[in-house]
Amino acid sequence: MIIYGILTENSIAKLFVGGIVPGIIVSLSYILMIGLRCMKKPALGPPGEKVNIREKLKTLRDIWELFVLGAVSIGGLLIGIFTSTEAGAVGHWGVSLGNREAEPHVGEDQGGCPRDNEDIRYDLRRPDRCNPF
Repeated sequence: MIIYGILTENSIAKLFVGGIVPGIIVSLSYILMIGLRCMKKPALGPPGEKVNIREKLKTLRDIWELFVLGAVSIGGLLIGIFTSTEAGAVGHWGVSLGNREAEPHVGEDQGGCPRDNEDIRYDLRRPDRCNPF
């Protein structure tokens, strides 16, 4: 959408808003198709544990940052606080800020390098360790 908006000189914010309804329709179509296939052939989607709505809502506490990030970047774009480039930068900044909480070196052995190529990303915060370049 961004490339199309730039090439045709259309508002990228309006293109994003125009994509909401088709996105919802496609999502509902996927849900319907998966549900119909599972009703016809239950082995495709065996039932899991029953979980009440309260427990489902509790799990949303773990990803509240995602909702805030989407609201800030898309909301700021739609309101006109920043351009599409700036919205992308704000989104990237928000994700980078959120990643500071995550464990950056999962799967490392005692030497500090990834075991069995589990994680071969280059950590910019520790460039002296396991530089793949």
